[in-house]
Amino acid sequence: DSVALNTAYAYATVLTVCTLILAILHHLYFYHVQCAGMRLRIAMCHMIYRKALRLSNMAMGKTTTGQ
Repeated sequence: DSVALNTAYAYATVLTVCTLILAILHHLYFYHVQCAGMRLRIAMCHMIYRKALRLSNMAMGKTTTGQ
């Protein structure tokens, strides 16, 4: 019957739209998380670099690469 067919089309359309919205929001979420992670990485590298510049030559000789 045509009412059931129209209902099925409506459900299929709603399901497709919801899937598209989920995909867009999912990608936006991961984009923002990766941007925040990159900012944190840059900040940590900056802090480590500034600390290494403040060390004296004698202190620099006592520290290992991993330290």
